[in-house]
Amino acid sequence: GLTPVGMRVAQNDLRGSPHAGILWNGHRHVIEYNEVSDFTRISNDLGAIYRFGRNADFRTVIRYNHLHDSPLGEGVYNDMDH
Repeated sequence: GLTPVGMRVAQNDLRGSPHAGILWNGHRHVIEYNEVSDFTRISNDLGAIYRFGRNADFRTVIRYNHLHDSPLGEGVYNDMDH
């Protein structure tokens, strides 16, 4: 997962994850130009791009990602309970 400040995740092709494709927490990240497919095979409480915890802020930029073909999960999932 991405923590704590200022990480960039870009131009990745992530396929076949039983869990989330990209996990993040913290501040001021940029998540862009990624393709995430066939993710979250084990739970419907996940997403291709999964934000966990209350420590994350809204200055993180998520843009231009192609998220598709998940049997259970959401595209972008904000889970502030973990």
